[in-house]
Amino acid sequence: MILMKSVSIRELHERTGRIVRQAAQQPVIVTDRGSRIALLKPYSEEEKVGRPFPIRDPASMPDVDVDSTELISRDRLQSRPTHA
Repeated sequence: MILMKSVSIRELHERTGRIVRQAAQQPVIVTDRGSRIALLKPYSEEEKVGRPFPIRDPASMPDVDVDSTELISRDRLQSRPTHA
């Protein structure tokens, strides 16, 4: 059985660099008032989730006459929950 190092949130906050470098070698459990809440572990390419964004040529993107922030604002207004 491998014993994992355990640190509190406060310790992580105070010594982030050191603890993250340790986690690159061996997993570190982060606790909040004694409860396990997170696990820092070495990065693994095999566990990488998703895929990179495709490279897009801005010249090939369609021209639109509306700013994207306006579209997002409209969408947010439409998806607001209604209160009875």
